[in-house]
Amino acid sequence: MSQLHEILLEAVETSGMSKTTFASAVGLSRTSLFHILRGTSLPKRGTLDNFIKVLKLEEPVAGEWIHLLETARLNTIESSRKEVRSARQLFKSSTFSALQKEGECELDSSGLPDFWLRIHSIRIPVIAEMKIVDPYNLLGRIQMLRAQQGELKNNRWQTWVCVSEMEPAYQNYIADFQPFQIQVDTLDNLLSNIPEAGEPVPEISFEEVDSETEQIQEPEEDHFSFSIECD
Repeated sequence: MSQLHEILLEAVETSGMSKTTFASAVGLSRTSLFHILRGTSLPKRGTLDNFIKVLKLEEPVAGEWIHLLETARLNTIESSRKEVRSARQLFKSSTFSALQKEGECELDSSGLPDFWLRIHSIRIPVIAEMKIVDPYNLLGRIQMLRAQQGELKNNRWQTWVCVSEMEPAYQNYIADFQPFQIQVDTLDNLLSNIPEAGEPVPEISFEEVDSETEQIQEPEEDHFSFSIECD
């Protein structure tokens, strides 16, 4: 059973409504609701929106539920569907096209990263992730890239991770990416923060990052935190 199914089961059981009443409220049959709560099927996005409405959830919890649904969908066997592969490729192609307008951009045949962008004297590896499904894997891939480039100890070396939109759940681990100079954002926002010609690339030391992240609220129990040494 996925984390989403566990959350939905607990929410329904503590809602104060019977499962029959709850099923009717979200537009499901009792059987369909049972399949969702048992983890044998995923709710449709509209159905999850009805769960959120009936339970009167607000941000960031509602955003986290939506993120969990999209993650579960991409992690199932259905992630090999043509429309999913097509959406990822379209996102990569549109990202590449936009990068070409900003500077010298080239594909990386290895696929790690997807592109190299050169603007002024800066050469930036770019990963067109579209949606972050597995942050552990993403961080490991980027650290491998840093190692291949001999940049593990270079605090000025940065990586861009382009997503289609910034989701509330991303904030739960974005602070953990900061010490590794990984910037996660939409392409427009990443491009808007490029230094002007002759302007130095900002350096973030590990001490500065630590002092900033101490002020960030600790993640809740159903979120993860992790730390990976650069050496």
